[in-house]
Amino acid sequence: MRERAPLRQAFSVIRTLLSGGALLAVGPAGCTFTPGEPFAELTTELAARYTDDPARATEMGWQKLASGYDLQLTRAELTVKTVQLFAAAGARSAFDPARPPAGYSACHGGHCHAADGRLVSYEEIAAEQSGGKVAPPVLQQGGGTLDLLAGATLRPTCPPPCQVGHGTLTRLRLVLARLELAGIVRDGGGDPRIPPTRFAFTLSPEADGELPPLDIPIDVPADNEHDPFVALRAEATFTAALLDDVAWAKLPISVGAFVPAAADRATIVEPVHERLVETPVAVDVTRHGVRP
Repeated sequence: MRERAPLRQAFSVIRTLLSGGALLAVGPAGCTFTPGEPFAELTTELAARYTDDPARATEMGWQKLASGYDLQLTRAELTVKTVQLFAAAGARSAFDPARPPAGYSACHGGHCHAADGRLVSYEEIAAEQSGGKVAPPVLQQGGGTLDLLAGATLRPTCPPPCQVGHGTLTRLRLVLARLELAGIVRDGGGDPRIPPTRFAFTLSPEADGELPPLDIPIDVPADNEHDPFVALRAEATFTAALLDDVAWAKLPISVGAFVPAAADRATIVEPVHERLVETPVAVDVTRHGVRP
């Protein structure tokens, strides 16, 4: 983005005036600033899609899993509960994922496994080691349901306008409420372990415990030096890797379909949770001197 020095200087003057208690309407859209805040106003767009990986293709519509099974998805829906933005926190104790503290293990993808089965973010563990807690989000927006096969887009909202004070936004968190997957799975080998079988799984906090959030590092300053109107777009891309570790042969089958039960948590839920936190999310940030 090309910096606009006159605009930056103008907003610096505005915020200097605000320190004296002035209330100013700025720009053609009538953005109103109150003393001390805001330093940035955000609009957010969230996109998510399931895509076939050419390296996994076996035939049209089928994807090879790491376990040797072939998969064809017919439904994939993700419900995002909230979109949260966090600012830079104070000093934290050093945390080495290769040497997690007592009570945590298998650290990867920004999370560690807690002894009680939870996936806990590195930031939360570092805060715990420092004797504190992770600061709450500085901005929280609503969510919605995304049809991953259609490649859907959400525009999360918050009580308008979505503004933040001085600082730097360092983390975007997608708090997930529900994941629904349906399709057909078959053995890709010569000696089938299972016949071609339909499946339909719904992972939700009510049945399976909290879904792990998706945490994405960002760097979005809110200060006098950057244009204040921020458009943030996040796009999550899901592939068949999400089901790479499901132990299909251990699931009970009835009339050509799997019949998952609560006892199948280790077979379905935990492997999918593991892969879910590794979902790549690309973030694009565009800034403007006036409200778009």
